[in-house]
Amino acid sequence: MPVIYLSYAEEHIDRLALLFDEECTIEYNPAMANKIALPVLESLLNNIRPLSR
Repeated sequence: MPVIYLSYAEEHIDRLALLFDEECTIEYNPAMANKIALPVLESLLNNIRPLSR
């Protein structure tokens, strides 16, 4: 089962975890969320081409 790490909405984690308990695990962990998301964002920014004008 996938784990989804969030760096926001800490006050809603318990409700989200209950709503998606059969699909995934949802955890509030800003450090892990950033560790996963920031390299993806960096790759996107490094590979995006400026729009033609």
